[in-house]
Amino acid sequence: MHNIQRRNQAIRQRFFEELGKGMPIMEAYAKVGHEFYLGERRVREIIAEKK
Repeated sequence: MHNIQRRNQAIRQRFFEELGKGMPIMEAYAKVGHEFYLGERRVREIIAEKK
């Protein structure tokens, strides 16, 4: 697996962890984006990609 694929998998995992804790979806995009130094838009694109 390539580094970008591993990163994207980690982003998806963190995003769904936050949702599982009850965090609102838009806050989860922002928080995960901040953790991975990405914009919310890019996080949304990564989450929408097929796994």
